[in-house]
Parts: sequence; C-alpha cells; structure tokens
Amino acid sequence: MRQFIKGPADKFGNSKIVNLKAVSNIAFEAYINRFSVQEYKIIFNMGYPVSLKTDYSKHISDYVYFIYQDKAEYERTVDILSDLINHHGWIAPLINGVVTRITNPESISFISTDPRKNRVILNLNTSVSFYNNNARLTSDFIYLDFNTPEEYIENFAYIKAQLDKEF
Repeated sequence: MRQFIKGPADKFGNSKIVNLKAVSNIAFEAYINRFSVQEYKIIFNMGYPVSLKTDYSKHISDYVYFIYQDKAEYERTVDILSDLINHHGWIAPLINGVVTRITNPESISFISTDPRKNRVILNLNTSVSFYNNNARLTSDFIYLDFNTPEEYIENFAYIKAQLDKEF
C-alpha cells in the first residue's frame, strides 16, 4: 500500500504529506468558496484523537485538508486514493451514485443500522469527547445516509461483503 500522499501547495508554497496508515477515513467534497471560486477538498480524518484546551479539555479526531482549485490535480489525487478501495479493501459506499467518503475497515469498531432512516453508522475505534451539560467520552462515527431503501440495502450488503472479505 502506498503509505504517504502529498497534497497541493498553499499560497506560500507549503504542502502537507499524509501518512495513509494513520487515516481512518477520507471525505471528498466539491463546493464554491466564499470568493465564488470552485474548490475541491479531500479531508483526511486521522485515526487518533487530539486534545483541545478551552474552558474544559476536549478530545476530537485530527483532520488534514487538501484543497484544490485545479480539478485535474484533484482528480489525479482521487485516482491515487482509489487504490485504497481497489486493492486494500477500504469501504466506498455510493450515495446517489457518487463516492463521497472511503473508510479504512481496520478503523471500524462496530456497525449499527437504522433502516427507518436508510442509515448505516460506522463506529470508529477513535475516542472523542463531547461537552454539553456534562462531559462524555464516546467513539468517533460516520453516518452514511442513503436516499432510498434500495440504496440503503444495496450499500449495507456491500459494506458487509467488504468486511467479510477483509476479515
């Protein structure tokens, strides 16, 4: 497996290199930024928590962003990352026929479902803390919301098959 991937340079010429073995999941997003410029973002959710100090200590998962304005450069990086799906068993469900997130199966602690909402929930083995009225420690998780019962059933079967292949 390719272990490192380099992101685009920022306006200062700096770029980031991500260790893919430390990544739990990757999200893909296209949007118009606040300057009305089309941008493409790849979000690497790291498989470890970090602590933030505010009025209280808070654990969150760490993230790294690659932001592209050049669609061709973005697509080249997506093609490189597709190797994780095709050769290393990462889970890539289709929502509306599009892959919006891929998940490292080794980062999943358990899966739960909510068929009424056409939802599959991937609970990750990264712990995070949430603070509202009282502190609580929980795991990081990913909601996969599908548009139709058929899409939900098809993708849940795909996820189970991927995990059966992997383990």
